[in-house]
Amino acid sequence: MRSLYSILFRSYIVLALVPLVLLGIMLTVWIGSGQIDASLRQEQAMARYIAHDLRQHFSMLEDKLFSLNQYRNFTALTDQEIRDVAQEMIARKSFIYSIIILDDTGRIKTRVSPNIVYDGSEPLDPADLQLYKEIIKTGQVNYGPVHDDPNFRESLMLVGVPLKDRATGRLEIVLLAQFRLDVLWNNVVDQNYRDGENVFLIAEDGNVLAHPNPSVVLAKRSLSLNAGSRIRKNFDGKWVIGASADLKLGGLTYMVVAEREVEAALVPAIRSAGVALLATLLTAALVFVATVRNVRRITSPVKLLTEAALNIREDGFYPGITVSGFKEIKELSLAFDDMTRNLQRMLEELEHEVQIRKESEEALLRSEERFRALHNASFGGIAIHEQGIILDCNQGLAEISGFDVDTLVGMDIMELISESSRNLVQNNIRNEVEDSYEAKAKRKGGFEYPVRLESRNIPYKGRLVQVLEFRDMTSQKRAEEFIIQNEKMMSLGGLAAGMAHEINNPLAAIVGSCQNLRNRLLKENPMNIKIAEECGTSFDSMVSYAQARDCDKMVESIYESGKRAADIVKDMLSFSRQSEKSLVSNKVTDLMDRTIKLVSNDYDLKKNYDFKKIDIIKEYADSNGNVICYSNQIQQVFFNLLKNAAHAMADKEYVDDTPRLIIRNYIRDNMSVIEVEDNGPGVTEDARKKVFEPFFSTKGPGKGTGLGLSVSYFIVVKQHRGSMEVFSEPGEWTRFVIRIPVKGPESVCG
Repeated sequence: MRSLYSILFRSYIVLALVPLVLLGIMLTVWIGSGQIDASLRQEQAMARYIAHDLRQHFSMLEDKLFSLNQYRNFTALTDQEIRDVAQEMIARKSFIYSIIILDDTGRIKTRVSPNIVYDGSEPLDPADLQLYKEIIKTGQVNYGPVHDDPNFRESLMLVGVPLKDRATGRLEIVLLAQFRLDVLWNNVVDQNYRDGENVFLIAEDGNVLAHPNPSVVLAKRSLSLNAGSRIRKNFDGKWVIGASADLKLGGLTYMVVAEREVEAALVPAIRSAGVALLATLLTAALVFVATVRNVRRITSPVKLLTEAALNIREDGFYPGITVSGFKEIKELSLAFDDMTRNLQRMLEELEHEVQIRKESEEALLRSEERFRALHNASFGGIAIHEQGIILDCNQGLAEISGFDVDTLVGMDIMELISESSRNLVQNNIRNEVEDSYEAKAKRKGGFEYPVRLESRNIPYKGRLVQVLEFRDMTSQKRAEEFIIQNEKMMSLGGLAAGMAHEINNPLAAIVGSCQNLRNRLLKENPMNIKIAEECGTSFDSMVSYAQARDCDKMVESIYESGKRAADIVKDMLSFSRQSEKSLVSNKVTDLMDRTIKLVSNDYDLKKNYDFKKIDIIKEYADSNGNVICYSNQIQQVFFNLLKNAAHAMADKEYVDDTPRLIIRNYIRDNMSVIEVEDNGPGVTEDARKKVFEPFFSTKGPGKGTGLGLSVSYFIVVKQHRGSMEVFSEPGEWTRFVIRIPVKGPESVCG
């Protein structure tokens, strides 16, 4: 714990010393920045001056080369005389390395360098030839690129001067001279050199052409200057302040760079900053002394009062003190005396209240423990909320909703309710309805499920809040749906059986009469021929008349319709008819594989599907064994499911996928579970609830009787005492789940 002395001392330090130190730092930075700007301006002036001086030197050299033609008319001289003039110029001018003189046709009249006269037949270098063509084209002085002499390792600058006939003004002679750049550069720089500075020349491509350190030029070092960069590292790795200026020679642009080491440039700034820092430190020392004195004047009386308070705490004895100093400290001492007189009375009252509070807290703790035990022992989810915000919940709510307890606390309870039920739940909470009611809830991920809600008002941590209980009704709803579906199917089965018996006899008469009518009208036999002749006509005429009036087609249509009705009656009779075959032990996977082979041959162009084009994935568990069942009936169920799946997938257009069937089989709770899942268009929730009802079909008219799944349902549920369910995601998949007792229907009670 920090003392009052340390707090006051640090406060003075922060309020007094820190601003002084910051001021000193800012002053130092300002002085340094100003010195850098001043140095940068100096280097900029130096670079510009050197560039200007160099340009003046080159201008004078150009004038001297032009003066040759003024002194003696080159066009009137012989080649030997021109050679002598060139040699004399090289001998007199140390900065000229070589001279080439050509006529306007490009013929070399002479080519000399120190102590060497070249043969005139030797061809020009590409750079010399390019410069010659440029001068002939423009008729003006021009410069070529700087290059190295291969023999002496020095930088040479190529310049071309057009010399005209003094009489006619026509360009007759082109003089190409190579200047020693280092000699020219040193003559200019040495006149303007200052200690601590480096001045050098770089080409357009950044290569260094002249530098105080020759190794930089020989090593072909290059420098890229970024716009706005004042401080950078030089070739030796030292920080420098640099500036540059352009030097334009003919069509080429060079750059003169002047730089000074930062350390040398900042010497005046360092001296000024030192003076400023010393003044800051002296001021800080004075502030420190004043701070210590004032802090002690405040903390000494407080220390005396603190010691007195400690005596009271340890021994209950107050010796009495006399405090001098500030007015506020004296008033504090008097108030301290008044406080001690009432201290004993307050302590006695406090001890009594503490005892009462302790007993209350123990009772509250026991109550909370009982509440927490009952809270977590509830079979449903419990949420304690205030104005819809969850204050607490049990683990049951976390398991139902999919959120953990920490996430649920602080969440709006309406986030656990489906959109369709929010108005109902909000109204019931607002009206404090305590009767239970059903609604739709929502799990993590957006999955909806049925729930029964019940609300109560309870006291919680000193205020009245509401507790809302969630009861997941998914299993109960599914069981109720199964029972209702089963009872409906059983009643429909009895009704279907009675109707089938009543319809079967007239249907038999219709089908039989159609067969007889077809035989007597269209079948050629002695009896039909004889009766036709007795009636005054021939059998062929009678047949022709029947065909002309489409009687044969009408009879065929009546016959086919009667057969279709008979098939429907046959399926209806299977609802209540007990199997006459015996129960045998079969391996479900073998029955499924045989059914797949059978249905694989099913192909119909009109139905727009081919079973062989469907991918079949088998996921058979290793533990699946034999099941006691009616094998033909179970195969019929499998056949109906596979064929329905194939028809459904034929109605769906696949883009990134293909038709696929997944068949699973495993044992669970003494039941053999068979799942048939397709990735077809799926079925809606309303269709899913009616899919097992007789005569219900999602196919178009004339494409199905709507009895296949109904018959399958009765085979599984009634004949085998199992269960059959359907699950679907519209547009994605459909899954039929069949459960058959492993030990046969007789093993199931009831």
